[in-house]
Amino acid sequence: MRTLQKEEASEIALSDANPLHLAKVALQLGDLTSALEYWNSARTRYPTYVKQAPVTIEVLLGLKLFEEAEAMMMEGQKHAPREARYAEGYALVAEHRGDLVEATDRWRRVRRRFPRRWTAYVNAGRCLRELGRLEDAEVLINQATSRFPANIQAWLEFARIAEATRDWKQALSRWRQVSERFHHVFGVVGEARAMIALGQLDDAETYLQRIKGTFWSEPDVGAQLAQIAELRGDVSEAIIRWADVRRRFPTFAPAYDNSARLLRLTGDQETLGMVLIDAARYVPSEALSQIAVTND
Repeated sequence: MRTLQKEEASEIALSDANPLHLAKVALQLGDLTSALEYWNSARTRYPTYVKQAPVTIEVLLGLKLFEEAEAMMMEGQKHAPREARYAEGYALVAEHRGDLVEATDRWRRVRRRFPRRWTAYVNAGRCLRELGRLEDAEVLINQATSRFPANIQAWLEFARIAEATRDWKQALSRWRQVSERFHHVFGVVGEARAMIALGQLDDAETYLQRIKGTFWSEPDVGAQLAQIAELRGDVSEAIIRWADVRRRFPTFAPAYDNSARLLRLTGDQETLGMVLIDAARYVPSEALSQIAVTND
């Protein structure tokens, strides 16, 4: 029976018509209605496969079906106590539900049972940071960067903790480590953000202009350059830079929010109207702030 179940699971997982996979794709596209329909189909047609599939917890969390997810993870821990994914999923439910105190406790239990799982350190550190327990978060993420030096999530959280403490020199140093170790845009943008916070606008501008060709597909680089122009008081240049971001990344909501805000300051109603039309065309209204939703 177990062999047949494994064979069935393999066939379903490889099928293009796998409703669980389709639910995940729908979630990635922001289509919650279709995702829920696919999920219900998967649960009805393949109940055994759904209980065992690693992607199940991702779909349930995306649909905010927390009670169902929690029950499934508890059942998984009962029947497969040596599989870390059920314990991790149980902690993720509390984290996504917003119960960070409970999530921290559940991640502590994951660390005790599965000390080689990086999520038990990084996710717990994130929960502690969001709870304002920055010293505890620092201790835990230091352990994470030591135990998992090749894990980018650990280093990202390491830098975010420094930002949370408003220690911008330390944040700059840590974001630079992310850039140098992983060549990731988060490190680049983090470095620029720290420079801006330290008042080093020229350095941030020079840095971003130098590397923007490498990260040409990342809207956050252009967004930082637009922010620098505004901080210098050059609103016209900031508007131009936000327009360039909109042109290259038409679904990037912050470009419309900031463009609308600055255009209202300058009184350019004609351009503002065009920006709002494009915002309605390309970006879901829930992704925009109120300033870029309606015209005065």
